[in-house]
Amino acid sequence: MLYALQRLRDLPFFEEAAASLALLAGVLALLAISRSAIRSGRLAADTRRRWLVSTRNAALFALLVGLVVIWGTEVRSFALSFVAAAAAVVIAAKELFVCLAGAFLRTSSGAFELGDRIEVNGVRGDVIDLGAFTTTLLEVGPGQSNRTGRAITIPNSVFTALPVYNETPSGEYLLTTMVVPLPPEADLASAEAALLAAAVEECRPFVDVARARLAQSAAHKGLDPSTVDPRVSVHLVDPVRTDLLVRFPAPVRLRNRVEQSLLHRYLQAVGRSPGGARG
Repeated sequence: MLYALQRLRDLPFFEEAAASLALLAGVLALLAISRSAIRSGRLAADTRRRWLVSTRNAALFALLVGLVVIWGTEVRSFALSFVAAAAAVVIAAKELFVCLAGAFLRTSSGAFELGDRIEVNGVRGDVIDLGAFTTTLLEVGPGQSNRTGRAITIPNSVFTALPVYNETPSGEYLLTTMVVPLPPEADLASAEAALLAAAVEECRPFVDVARARLAQSAAHKGLDPSTVDPRVSVHLVDPVRTDLLVRFPAPVRLRNRVEQSLLHRYLQAVGRSPGGARG
């Protein structure tokens, strides 16, 4: 018997468990005595009910305080171990958590969706997959509208720290700008008129559809519609250099083709061979 008792005392947390049982027994005994005394007293029904409830709550509070005192050291050790383990998990899985945060930011902001053409961190392409941890793009060459055929997987963590450029916020059409540098001897008025005529002629087949689609997108976002008709402005770079900036609508998937056709029309109009212009 003594040997068995000694073995029990050697078990982990034996003293705390014994003290907890003793505390529970004492609280229950005091509660029973108090409730018996209240019920046998000559008290009004409402007063008796309030005392019974108050006694029960006081007993529960005393039990909780006693358990905290008895198990305080073990609870602190467990809490420290739990915090340390949680910190280790967070550090080890930091990138995964940041990727999840990026996915949440991407979804909640509506920055882009499947099929959009975006550019982030120097990578440009069409979105073909949206995952919890990664986003996959079909790469599009810089400054071009043609796909390279390569699929690029981007961790969603980049969306928490880097800006994302969506080239298709208006759907099928967008407004784009091309820069045409002029030689010093060029006739500014003639070059400006030739560039505008080339832009108007190149955009004629789809300008009405582009105007309707862009106006619909602007109305959906609560914005005033932009002017879609091609326009040319003059940019004085320095005292001896002048650039023409032409802005025009274009189908997203055919932007590069429209730019090249427009540029060829302009160069033919001014009697120059292709070259000396940049988009």
